[in-house]
Amino acid sequence: MSGDNIEIIFSFDTTGSMYPCLTQVRRKIKETVNRLMNEIPNISIGIIAHGDYCDQHSTYVTKHFDLSRDVESICNFVQNVEPTGGGHAPECYELVLHEAQSLSWSNTSTKSLVLIGDDIPHPPAHNPQQLNWRQEADQLIDSPMPIAPCPMPKKLLT
Repeated sequence: MSGDNIEIIFSFDTTGSMYPCLTQVRRKIKETVNRLMNEIPNISIGIIAHGDYCDQHSTYVTKHFDLSRDVESICNFVQNVEPTGGGHAPECYELVLHEAQSLSWSNTSTKSLVLIGDDIPHPPAHNPQQLNWRQEADQLIDSPMPIAPCPMPKKLLT
């Protein structure tokens, strides 16, 4: 694996219920990114921060930081991305799966998407683009890109 290029996108939910997680990520981001860069020399890291559709007029629905090896830029994005409101379940995970497909993945790397959240995706009838999270996940898997969902237990978020 030492000669392979590794590309990983971390996506995290920035809604109110996940704000404690965002706070922890900010505390450890520089240490974590430096460690990944040192231990996996051919790694590139990207970030997707996501709220929910109801946040579109007050903050944002999604924000992206494309794949990079620039530790300072990655850390600055995470430190400065705003929390969102959310306010109801589900969350826009289907949109994250859809938008992850358009980032600048290379054709020859080993790819992974780590999706961190505490809820379920919207069904197609309840999101503006009528995205089906299963179809979006299948498209990523066919690309090939493993998806690593990381559900957060509610007790860790309180």
